[in-house]
Parts: sequence; C-alpha cells; structure tokens
Amino acid sequence: FIVEVPIRRESLATPEEKEFEITEKTLSHVRSSKVGKIPEFTIKGKLHRTNCLINMPLTGEVTIARSANKISSIDVQLVRIESISSALSSSGELSKGEMSKEATEIESLQIAVGDVVRNMVIPIYMVLPRVYTCPTLKTATFEVGFEVNLQVVFEDGYMVSETFQIGLHRVQ
Repeated sequence: FIVEVPIRRESLATPEEKEFEITEKTLSHVRSSKVGKIPEFTIKGKLHRTNCLINMPLTGEVTIARSANKISSIDVQLVRIESISSALSSSGELSKGEMSKEATEIESLQIAVGDVVRNMVIPIYMVLPRVYTCPTLKTATFEVGFEVNLQVVFEDGYMVSETFQIGLHRVQ
C-alpha cells in the first residue's frame, strides 16, 4: 500500500521552467558523413518544471515549427540514472574518480503518432510511476538521478533526441 501526504501549496512556488529549441544545426554526435543528409527542422517547447514533486505529473509542451520530412512519432522517456563511485585510494579513502553509471528506461510515453500539424502545441503529461521513481539522491559515493528524453522519429528513419536533467523530490 502507499501512504500519501497532502501537498503544501508553498512548496510548489518558483518552478524552474526549461525552454528548448532543437534544429538540425544544434545537433551534436552526428557522423560527418550524415551532416548533409539531415532534414531541416525546428522543434520548440518547454518543460514546466525541472524540479518536480514525485507525486505530481511531469508536464510541458512540444511544437514542430517546421520540418522538411514527415514525422513518424514523438516520444517522451523517463530514465533513471544510478551512479556509484569506482575510485578508492590505496588507503581505502574515497578519491576524486569516475562514477560508473547505469541508465534504465522506466517509462516511455508516445505523445504523437504520424505527421503532426506544424505549429500545433502538443502537451506533455507524464504521471511518474511510484514503484520505479524515488527522490533524487546525491552522496559522495552514490547518486540516483533522472532524465527526460524527447525523441522525434522521422519517416525516413532519422531520430532526433534531446535530454533534460530533472530532479524529483518529496515535500517535507
């Protein structure tokens, strides 16, 4: 069973909104042989909060401002990132080292199917799964964090993905 505590309204003040714009020119991690073949597009939108209450939905919006190619689908993914420190000094003390990371997709939501109307606002409304989410945690040796991936798949097979870091927390 799950016990839920009512939300205090003062804890919902000052949301950290994240606006974004993705174009073919802002992409990274593109092979040099594919640069000239990427279709022209502009995707705009925003996440209403980057610091979210764990019992409230993740909300936002996406707009396809322009696209030379037809769109196949638009997906939003919630990914949990677990990191653990892998560096101990010879004396057993924790040293500044690399973190070993493991990413797990915990939810995928298809918000559009087919070629969407240009300049139409597509809402994002993702209810966070209680069993697979927890408040963001960061210690010297261990971290649990979350990312939201926006994926736009074109009919010709190209996929554009943008990643946003989010924080989840409970009201005390």
